[in-house]
Amino acid sequence: ENPQSDWLYTDPISGTVAPGSSQDVVVSFDATNIEEGNYATNLSINSNDPVNPVINVPISLDVLAPLSMYYVTTTGSDSTGIGTYENPLATIQKGIDAASSGDTVSVAAGTYVENINYNGKNIAVLGENRETTIIDGGGVSNVVRFENDENENAVLSGFTLTNGRAVQDYIYGRGGGICILSSPTLSDLTIIGNTALGGGGGMYIH
Repeated sequence: ENPQSDWLYTDPISGTVAPGSSQDVVVSFDATNIEEGNYATNLSINSNDPVNPVINVPISLDVLAPLSMYYVTTTGSDSTGIGTYENPLATIQKGIDAASSGDTVSVAAGTYVENINYNGKNIAVLGENRETTIIDGGGVSNVVRFENDENENAVLSGFTLTNGRAVQDYIYGRGGGICILSSPTLSDLTIIGNTALGGGGGMYIH
């Protein structure tokens, strides 16, 4: 039986199952037109079973408000994390990807081996402490890139940037720590131990 709700749908809603066989039922959730909050209902399965003619399956849905702060920790998860304080992400880039302009990505202390790109988003990426919050470029590319018209509202603060290696042609062969082709705001950073084939091992501003 299809529950009377605006957010839960089943397919099929009825059918016949031969003895000894099975039938898959797809249950879909849709939060498009409902407000944030907790929702609950029962999915009732009716049959001609003389022992259990009706089976009620409780179903619940939590609709969260859109996030403006995304949390990243070394113990988070990019597969099951959603960026909340209770369920953080594991990589800074995943936080950037999830955020929209005007949002903040809050990064807990730890070492993150990755190469990040703001991808045109004017967001703030804030480390817990520049002495203990480290982005390690892994020796493969620029640690940080700003290359898509980011403005002063694109903020990077509170990190040590290290082990960047700018090895690509022309522009990206410069600025092993940070390669800047736009106008971000930088503060409270330690940029150390980076190299570049084209010059500007620590930082390149175009």
